[in-house]
Amino acid sequence: MPSALLIIDLQQAILQPEPPPEFDAVMARISGLIARAKATGAPVVWVQHNEPGGAWERGSATWQWLETIAPQPGDWVLHKQSSDAFHHTDLDVQLRQRGVDHVVVCGWASEFCVDTTVRSAASHDYAVTLVADAHLTKDRPTLSAAQIKTHLNWLLPNLAVKRESSSARPAIKVTPSAEIQFATG
Repeated sequence: MPSALLIIDLQQAILQPEPPPEFDAVMARISGLIARAKATGAPVVWVQHNEPGGAWERGSATWQWLETIAPQPGDWVLHKQSSDAFHHTDLDVQLRQRGVDHVVVCGWASEFCVDTTVRSAASHDYAVTLVADAHLTKDRPTLSAAQIKTHLNWLLPNLAVKRESSSARPAIKVTPSAEIQFATG
């Protein structure tokens, strides 16, 4: 079951007005995931959010990739305009052309783009692994960042999603970064 790593919205905007909780530790884990995926030949997809009129506006300073972790020349970059990396993009087509059946998801923001992309990937019949300790957010008016992450790490693998493919793998799994393995075929 070939895997791909989806890195969601690691752009300068997430540092405003200050870095989210656990920022350095999460970036270190994501760097490790990138290295492991590339070492096995698994596709790495850098998803970049574009939203006119704000911090996510294409070309703005806050739209740029984080300096500590960014795609390199030749890396696969996907632009999106909604929380769902599959919505009005060619992500599904590109993954299918590469034979990918499993996506590993990490990045920003847990309760928005990460959550929506995980659910969409499952609805597109991919096996999905959310990296339990490699997605991040900020405190929100109703919940702390830690509560949001804990909630999603519990909720997503408990959703009722039936895979159409013959794979026995659950639709959504949550796994710590140290246990992630990338399959290439």
